[in-house]
Amino acid sequence: MTASGKIFKNPNTDLVDKQVAQRNEKKPARDVSALSLATTTADASTEVPATPSDASMTPTSTPAEVPATNFVEVRRQLLAYRNQVPKDDVPEYVVEVAPVPVPLPPSRDAGLPFRQQSEPIVPSKSSSSMMRRQMSAQVERPPQKKVAPLVVSANAWRPAAKKLSPEDELKRQVQGLLNKICPENVASIIEKIAAIEVQDIKQLEAIIELMFKKAITEPHYCETYADMVFSLKAVYPSFPSPDGGKPITFKGLVLNICQNEFEELLASNDISAEQKAKLDEEELEYMRKKRKDRMRANMKFIGHLFLRQLLSAKVIGSVICELVLCEQVDDLPEEHALECACELLLAIGYTMENMIAGQSALTSVCGRLKELMKRKLENGKGAYCKRVQFMIQDVLDTRAAGWQKKVFKAAAKTKEEIRMEQEKEMSDKAKGKDVTKAECVVTGQRPVYLSQATGA
Repeated sequence: MTASGKIFKNPNTDLVDKQVAQRNEKKPARDVSALSLATTTADASTEVPATPSDASMTPTSTPAEVPATNFVEVRRQLLAYRNQVPKDDVPEYVVEVAPVPVPLPPSRDAGLPFRQQSEPIVPSKSSSSMMRRQMSAQVERPPQKKVAPLVVSANAWRPAAKKLSPEDELKRQVQGLLNKICPENVASIIEKIAAIEVQDIKQLEAIIELMFKKAITEPHYCETYADMVFSLKAVYPSFPSPDGGKPITFKGLVLNICQNEFEELLASNDISAEQKAKLDEEELEYMRKKRKDRMRANMKFIGHLFLRQLLSAKVIGSVICELVLCEQVDDLPEEHALECACELLLAIGYTMENMIAGQSALTSVCGRLKELMKRKLENGKGAYCKRVQFMIQDVLDTRAAGWQKKVFKAAAKTKEEIRMEQEKEMSDKAKGKDVTKAECVVTGQRPVYLSQATGA
């Protein structure tokens, strides 16, 4: 090997060769161990064996096989292989330049073995499925055993929806119609309920119980449900009595249910000892209030049935006298009984006043109420609280005013009635009149359609 380390000589690169020779004289040969082509420093500094003369080689000639440790020749062949320059035109200084290591960004898996730093190769679905098929084809599977069928337990889950009995289906249909009722659509609801075919007494009782329950829980619509009872009394047929008595009619069943409710609630408004032991004071008070509201709603519903001629004046008079204990002068009726009597009087007062049998009952009842309002106990206090006393006084004042009263509570009305009230209110405001939310009404008056039909 020459001093400059040349193997091939190009006559067109004399100037470059001189510069490379001068540089090589000033510094020792580079260590080429950076590429791990030589195992030791001594191997890297070994002289390259001599090659045939330059004159005997042509550009198309193929050089002899070079050992892997000859870095210069291997680099020259790699550059020529990449077709960057002809093999004979590779400058010597390019061949001898040692590769500069390029700094790589630090890996997040630095310090880990090579297998952990590399990402695992995720097989595709097709390759994995093919592999499973091949493995399943090679592995012999044991024959499948026959499994006994599952046994359904006695308390197994079953869907809630099941076929209803005719009576339950009837209740469901009627309940859905009653939930939609209002003064505006009461006529259409009555027609739909009347179209339901009733087969026996049980189905008729089921319809009446649903109507009564809605009237008690929604006293705001008591008049609407009373109109429904009045319209349906002539629609449903009568059924023979099981004991051979009078035929059972729709009207008779309604009155029986009202009477049973009245007797049950009038018996006692107190809570049982068992309930007192289980419930706290707030819950007990809530139960008392709920029972009292139910009784008052029942009295209101009975009063509207009387206004629709479903109860006679004699029957309704006996009910009021029983509430205030007209026959037992020395006894004091319960407060909730007096509240029910006042509620009933306000619902039927005007109509009772215009009937001969009703006038006598009203005179007796109002006298009894006035006496109870002034009743004193042994300690000098009133027998009843101020709330009950004011309620009695309100009934007496309303009767003295011809049963005309200002009503502040909103009643169930049709859209036409609401529109007319709105127009009247706007007209009064335009005239500068004082507009109040109170409405002056005549309490206990029959419905308009009944008054027109009877000429009263």
